[in-house]
Amino acid sequence: MFKASQYKLQIFDSCPFQYKCIYIDGLADVYRQHRPYFTMGDNIHAALKDFMSVIPVQNRNLKIAHQLLRTKWRRMRKGFKDSEEEKKWGQKALLQIENFVCTQDLSITPFLVEDYHDTQIDQDLTLLGRIDRVDKIKNELHVIDYKTGKLVPEEINTLQLFFYSIILERKFRLPVKRASFHFLAENKIIDFEPKSADLEKTLLKIKKEVKRILAEKTFEASPNKYCSTCDFIGICPKKDLAQNQKQKENDLPF
Repeated sequence: MFKASQYKLQIFDSCPFQYKCIYIDGLADVYRQHRPYFTMGDNIHAALKDFMSVIPVQNRNLKIAHQLLRTKWRRMRKGFKDSEEEKKWGQKALLQIENFVCTQDLSITPFLVEDYHDTQIDQDLTLLGRIDRVDKIKNELHVIDYKTGKLVPEEINTLQLFFYSIILERKFRLPVKRASFHFLAENKIIDFEPKSADLEKTLLKIKKEVKRILAEKTFEASPNKYCSTCDFIGICPKKDLAQNQKQKENDLPF
């Protein structure tokens, strides 16, 4: 049984060597480095989870949301070189929380928030993923993925949202009528309406990628713009090429 997540497929597509380090050799915990943008993203997600699922509707306001963020921040403060850098990222997080609170319908109680879900496709394949939020309107679902990166990309890849839609439709036997990326920094929501044909096409793409992974023998490194933030660059067989990549630490890879 191959357990496929969207992130797992993304890593293999980006660099088979990185995939090998994480999923075959089990080196993630050995080489993982804490980075400011991951810490910020983790804390924002944790704060929004509690804000929309634990805090009563009548108490949902900006003050409470900021308090939640600071509470979550105290449990996870890794990756900052000094207090000034931590302050910079903390202020970014506060602004993203403010964007959310001041523009979104806070009376909604989500159907699901920040949890892992899976569905078995056949005897050889299971899809799984951690889904940020799902709203239920009558008997239809709306899947939402929060993005804490600073920019909305020019081209939007729908794979992640359609991947989640497949899981949800099969698990809950309800149609996903809306799928959204919510870019918190720019306060922009980009919507899609998954059709059956879209999900069928996505599932075929997933199966094709899984076959590629299972057939892979060499897992060669593939230098790309994310190499400078890769935890495994020190043991990368192509690290000399990887180190020439232009991406800077502050360019967010998500």
